[in-house]
Amino acid sequence: MLLLRILILIILLTSAAGTAFSQLNLPGYLPSVCASAAKNAVAGATDGQIVAIAAVGIDVDLGITQMFIGMNLTDGKSPMWMYLIYSATLDTAIWVPLIRPLGSCTSPPVDVPTDGVDISQIGTTPIPANSVEGVNVVNAVKANSEYQKFNAKHPDSLQFISLLAVSTEEFLSFPAGTPYWLLGWMDYANPTGTPFFCAVHAENGQTVCFGGDVNSVGESNSPTFTPAWPNPAVDVATITVPPTALGKPLTIQAISPTGESLELLNGVYPLGEFLLVPTHELSNGVWYVRVLGADQSTQHATTQIIIQR
Repeated sequence: MLLLRILILIILLTSAAGTAFSQLNLPGYLPSVCASAAKNAVAGATDGQIVAIAAVGIDVDLGITQMFIGMNLTDGKSPMWMYLIYSATLDTAIWVPLIRPLGSCTSPPVDVPTDGVDISQIGTTPIPANSVEGVNVVNAVKANSEYQKFNAKHPDSLQFISLLAVSTEEFLSFPAGTPYWLLGWMDYANPTGTPFFCAVHAENGQTVCFGGDVNSVGESNSPTFTPAWPNPAVDVATITVPPTALGKPLTIQAISPTGESLELLNGVYPLGEFLLVPTHELSNGVWYVRVLGADQSTQHATTQIIIQR
């Protein structure tokens, strides 16, 4: 799934430069402030377009101090945004990290990998210039009842990912082509638990939050697949993948109580702990999600899920 691939890629790009789950935070800026500089930052490209922007909740070492580069949940700013720039002329996409220490947008004084990206997994639709950002995103999330429940139960949760992108397919209640923010949290006291996500429509502020109890799924080194969540689900569900299944082909099927079978994913290779499964083709009611090996001869797990729209 697009969402999972983007999250894994961003975290891998930045994890080498910092240490996760720290508390230090420095003043930041809104992503639109450095948008023009980012578009012109790729050498040899005169047609650069921003197709994704991200901030990751980790620390980067600046020598005598550390800088937290996650998004601040008070003003929606970050001291370092990563811009994914696509150039049709160069037929490539490159991550461009930028900071704004003295009013100008410059590269950070740390080595952040900026390797090319397979744009077919992300899409080439530019992010609209008038996208919702800053306090508007923060307020939209904080007004959501599901987030309020999560935050009340886990006030020390860490906001580990902030991503602005344009969907290449239907995502939750957002149709394909929708610019949206995706914000993810995990419990600070239990960072290996199940994360919580909020998606914010970047044009009208509509917000959908989803995710299980961060303590209900267990440790990430669990030897088995965990039940699908959220449950009930709407257009997407998540299955936690054990380490033994990472990088191996899986097929995901949905079976109704009457025996109707639909293939949701075919030959997917999970690269991270969470596998997003599209459920938008399933009708309302009870379904059984079955995880099979690529040749469908090995059944790894079966979990019940309710589709409710």
